[in-house]
Amino acid sequence: MLARLQTTAEPQSFSAQQRDVIAYFFLRLGNIYGTSLMQSHWPTEQDLNLAKREYGTQISRFTRDHIHFGMEQLKLGRENGRFNFLNVDAVLSLCAPALARDMGLISEDEAFSQSLRSNTIKHPWVKEMLRTMSSEDAYELRRADAKTARTLFKKHWDLIIDRVMAGELAPEVELEIEDKPVKASRETAAEGMAALKGLFGD
Repeated sequence: MLARLQTTAEPQSFSAQQRDVIAYFFLRLGNIYGTSLMQSHWPTEQDLNLAKREYGTQISRFTRDHIHFGMEQLKLGRENGRFNFLNVDAVLSLCAPALARDMGLISEDEAFSQSLRSNTIKHPWVKEMLRTMSSEDAYELRRADAKTARTLFKKHWDLIIDRVMAGELAPEVELEIEDKPVKASRETAAEGMAALKGLFGD
């Protein structure tokens, strides 16, 4: 039997704009996963409405543009064999980078490029990410192949995104040249440089 969502005694109240964003989120979710899978999670209209109420506060932090960004990432992930199971929290995490970007955080590609390069100026949040990583992860980030490095980077960068979305301000540290004795592998460095070049167009 499917577990029913638990709701508070007081119904959540949303503005017209928030209700529009919530409806858009579930519309896009249904378009990607299909009616059958949606109904396996929420068999009735009442179940779906309860889900909208349950997740509404989280969803309504985003705009349609943020949700569009997340849904495009979801489609790309599914094409690569990920996100086969419907998980609302996982989908919301895909929308988070777009919101964090609008709150002043640099793009993931730029942050990844900065995290790999020695003797370069780094954004305060990139410096904070590297500062809070374990020495083992910091070493692995620079020596791993491109795919492994990107996965490791994302794990730590997502924690930074969470802090930005929670309203935390960037650490007040001076931008400075960092000299790291460990260089990134050639393949990983190449991906970092490609990401950086992408910031300036073709």
